[in-house]
Amino acid sequence: MTAPMLTSRASAADRRSASTQTLHFTRGSASSCSDCVACESCVGARLTALTDGQAVGLVRHNHTLGLREHLFREGDSPEALYIVKSGAVKLYLSSEDGGEQVVAFYMPGEVLGLDALGMSAHRSSAIALERASFCVIPLTSLERAPQCHRLLYQLLSRELVRDHHTIELITKKDAEAKIASFLVDLSRRFRARGYSASHFNLSMKRNEIGSYLGLAVETVSRILTRFQDEGLLRVQRRQVQIVNFGALEKLAGYQASPCEPEHRARAGAFS
Repeated sequence: MTAPMLTSRASAADRRSASTQTLHFTRGSASSCSDCVACESCVGARLTALTDGQAVGLVRHNHTLGLREHLFREGDSPEALYIVKSGAVKLYLSSEDGGEQVVAFYMPGEVLGLDALGMSAHRSSAIALERASFCVIPLTSLERAPQCHRLLYQLLSRELVRDHHTIELITKKDAEAKIASFLVDLSRRFRARGYSASHFNLSMKRNEIGSYLGLAVETVSRILTRFQDEGLLRVQRRQVQIVNFGALEKLAGYQASPCEPEHRARAGAFS
């Protein structure tokens, strides 16, 4: 389903239909950074600014993937950085027995491919959890824009912080704390993008959440049901509504936020 255009504020109808919308950063099918709502925080737009507009031909817009299509696979030669414009992406490692270990989930505004910089091959695989679109920055573009190196350092630093957070998350001994932390993190990431922090869609399956957190799928389902029974959440298939954000933060071991998580949305949530 094609996502609606973003507006500065979502109407009540927009919020009611959030479950059928895709988190999307562009006004229609943006063909340049100036057409994109996320231009103020997007890496591609910052690259364009750093190169005085010379990057217009270097950032490729509107690369799309369908459900469960791969962006790249483990062993592929790295060719570009990928900025998620819409949808969600799973990064995973393959095991010798043919299984997989989920290592990260990426949302709009986040950058994939940084782990392969300076390497001869990708060490992980990236797959779209739903229909997704990307801006693509070929690595050859970065070679022609040395002024953007500081930006790359900032992005790499952000990835290190993400990795540290993941380690902290998966080493929590309490399964309830792991799932609470996972939901709080998703909520905060939605909020940072101006979307609803209390109503969102889990694009990933229960077994993928379990793989990421180091939990059995049965444990994930049982704890989500328990959270719902205790009045922390309302869960309908993959749709989640956080009812008691403070209690969820307490379970996660975080200091309570000074304000309610719900913010005025610029558009709907994941479909």
